[in-house]
Amino acid sequence: MTTAPRRRLSSRQIEVFRAVMIAGSISGASRELNVSQPALSRLIRRMEDLVGFPLFERSSGRLQPTAEAQMVFVRLQHIQSQLDGLDHAIDRIARGETGQFRLGASPSLARQLVPAALSRLRGRFPDLPLQLDQLSLPQIVDYLALASGECAVTITAVSHPTVESRPIWPGRLVCIMPRNHPLASRHCVTAADLDGAPLIACAPGTPHRQMVETVFAEAGAQPRVVVVGQFAESAIGLTQAGLGISVVDEFTAMDAASDRLVVVPLPPVPRFHIHLSHNRRVARSRFAVIFEAMLLDLLRARTPEPMP
Repeated sequence: MTTAPRRRLSSRQIEVFRAVMIAGSISGASRELNVSQPALSRLIRRMEDLVGFPLFERSSGRLQPTAEAQMVFVRLQHIQSQLDGLDHAIDRIARGETGQFRLGASPSLARQLVPAALSRLRGRFPDLPLQLDQLSLPQIVDYLALASGECAVTITAVSHPTVESRPIWPGRLVCIMPRNHPLASRHCVTAADLDGAPLIACAPGTPHRQMVETVFAEAGAQPRVVVVGQFAESAIGLTQAGLGISVVDEFTAMDAASDRLVVVPLPPVPRFHIHLSHNRRVARSRFAVIFEAMLLDLLRARTPEPMP
């Protein structure tokens, strides 16, 4: 013969029991819960029916907890303490006080654009630890595949079976040149205008170098590279030092204009796309989702209508 399982106490019954134990009386619990005393008395009697033993002894209109009720209350207080700890942990997670948001970026995007988006993220989550890693494209593949960072922002796609790489915004090329350069007053320059000019460029085979070579080839011009830099960011300092002019992506040139340098765009044709990549086997955190939205807001503010 099997015994029918006892019905569990409801959360409301547990709340009432705890209130009566803490208040020491039905009247005190009634004021605490804003419930009538008869209704609480009925709930207590129903609880005793469910548990199968008395919870309170009634004497002279007062309730005296039984030994069994004291044992239940000790367990209940322990559970309540754990629930309070869970609430605290949830609050800390919501405020970004636990964990870390770590991401990588191409050097050109790590210079201005990504830090600006991270600044907005910090404004929303002041206690969230952040780490930005500046990485070359070969490094980003391992970075994401091994889940060293949660995501990466690059100017080219990341190709790997475990990596999902999505284009999120088109970009164009610009020319950085000294203010006294003959072309500095132009609103736009073409590769044909730069034919034969001393050019500062990235190493052969890099995404930046390939974009520059493509632009010159389309114009039937020939880039005359006089200085090679490891990253496009070094082009700013090299140009300022008078070693030549530079053709770089527009994000490398953010805030590059100064009393010594000007930034002149090439024709507004998309030459690359910013890609946001992450390990497809790892779920994205809400911080990554919010960061992407903030990054897109910044890009829309710079270019309200993206290039086709």
